[in-house]
Amino acid sequence: MKNIIFIFLSLFFLNVKSQVVVNNNQTVQWYIQNVLAGPGVQVSNITLNGAAGNVVNEQVGQFTDASSSIGLPQGLILGSGNVQMASQPNIGGGSSLGGPGTMGVDPDLASITPNQIWDECIVEFDFIPVGDSISFSYVFASEEYPEYVCGSVNDAFGFFLSGPNPSGGNYTAQNLALIPDPNNPSLYTTTPVSINTVNPGVAGSSGNAANCNAIDPNWTQYSVFYAGNNTGTNYEYDGNTVVLTCKAAVVCNETYHIKLAIGDGGDSGFDSGVFLEGGSFTSVGVSVDAGEY
Repeated sequence: MKNIIFIFLSLFFLNVKSQVVVNNNQTVQWYIQNVLAGPGVQVSNITLNGAAGNVVNEQVGQFTDASSSIGLPQGLILGSGNVQMASQPNIGGGSSLGGPGTMGVDPDLASITPNQIWDECIVEFDFIPVGDSISFSYVFASEEYPEYVCGSVNDAFGFFLSGPNPSGGNYTAQNLALIPDPNNPSLYTTTPVSINTVNPGVAGSSGNAANCNAIDPNWTQYSVFYAGNNTGTNYEYDGNTVVLTCKAAVVCNETYHIKLAIGDGGDSGFDSGVFLEGGSFTSVGVSVDAGEY
């Protein structure tokens, strides 16, 4: 009997230890400066939904995941509702928590989906890179998985970059959250990551494959970038992508602007979230060989 109790308690505490932990009691500005930003970038002018970022908001927080069940150990989380939902055990097929319940108006986020956007969370800031590129890693997760894959609702998120393009001209709200080429993951398609593009490769019980085909006929090939929630109870979202990386060429010491945005598509229910790896928003400096000539 004692052995049974010991095993039960061990499993209980192991599960508690491996549970995703979220806090959202700091300001949005603090999370960007102290959680997301890494070496080689100087960030400034942080805003939330067009207003000053020195506010606490339930849709922006920090997560830690001791077991890396999401794929990332810690970082910034943005959600279409209260991000504390990510720390709940996954015991339901569709969950929501908090959120303003208001219609969104952001044109860049709206460009990803034909559905009306609700519960927007729009974090923006300027940054100056020290190198010739920027990169950061993320995981997209949603309660819309898997039932609403290829459905009429399609929660949206994007990372929109503006500023000088080293190849000429300027980036103008260029979405960096694009699906990699399955045959060459170092290259990217022009298709945004979403529920109806990265998923198990089959329509859900409330979906129709025609809806996914209309976005990208190659959508079934992108299932290699879908992970699902294989840990069961460690976090709430019913499905998620693998760890994906955003990259962009930049001009060192120039000023850029980026918008990190997420919202519910079609209705204000069944939350989605995006996890960004802590300290991964970086710019690699240009190294100079001082050897003999």
